[in-house]
Amino acid sequence: MQIETYYRNRLIETANTLKSDYMQYILTSAKRNNINPEVLCAIILVEMINRGSWINKWIEKILIKTFPFLLIKKDASLGVSQIKISLATKMMPEYTAKEVLEALMDDKINIDLCAKHIKKFEDTVSDDLNSNYFNQLVNYYIAGKLTISNRPPHFLLYENLIKWSVSQKVFSSLCFKVDLTS
Repeated sequence: MQIETYYRNRLIETANTLKSDYMQYILTSAKRNNINPEVLCAIILVEMINRGSWINKWIEKILIKTFPFLLIKKDASLGVSQIKISLATKMMPEYTAKEVLEALMDDKINIDLCAKHIKKFEDTVSDDLNSNYFNQLVNYYIAGKLTISNRPPHFLLYENLIKWSVSQKVFSSLCFKVDLTS
């Protein structure tokens, strides 16, 4: 439980540094895809913690310019919501490989892809927040499957952080602070 408390604190710290542009992108993408902005924001916050500092963002950009083939071969996760290249390629079939990599580094596009992925998940399971919603959401978001045998331990941490963020209405409280409530 100490680890989870640590990550809850990190989530709040990360939320408090979230750019207002990101909040607007989250709100717009959630509305456009008819999903809960709390869920979208929670996933992005967890991925921002997982991704780490701005240094990782620059490393991603440098690798895109210098070794794009390596990123594609490794099916790297890129951008603010850490979308896998293979998923983005499926979601943007009209884009070339290079355009997909560049699009993943565009925060607005990346957040919208995350929202579309959540929407696809919700359309797959149902419209209701059933008791397995967060478990299945994490499985689907990270591994592309609703159920996973031998689920890695960090999936449970992701699940609990996302569930907690949604229950605490972290995104709504951020919007209230910067007046995105309208």
